[in-house]
Amino acid sequence: MLARLTVNVPPDLRQRARILATARGETVAEVVRAALETYVAEQEFARRTEPEPSYLREGAPVFDPAGLAQGRYSDAEVTEALNRIYATEPSSLDPVLMQMQMITIGGESW
Repeated sequence: MLARLTVNVPPDLRQRARILATARGETVAEVVRAALETYVAEQEFARRTEPEPSYLREGAPVFDPAGLAQGRYSDAEVTEALNRIYATEPSSLDPVLMQMQMITIGGESW
């Protein structure tokens, strides 16, 4: 069962959708459905794979990196800010970055 959806689009986009639908032997509704499905799927995938960092979320405390360079924050304030971030964010390295680092250091012993 399909639900009705009304969308206002610029005239040129409507015309392009009509041309595409005709060329593909489909209705404009089918073209729009396919485009909307693709767009929503891409957005859902992006949201699953790249979660917003906690320090960018609404209500998160602001930490000004420039202030750090100017000595406006104490060591304790910096530590506290980093602890808040790492309480909700993974601290592991990206696997590709880790591989690149291992190649760079080669057989050096630490």
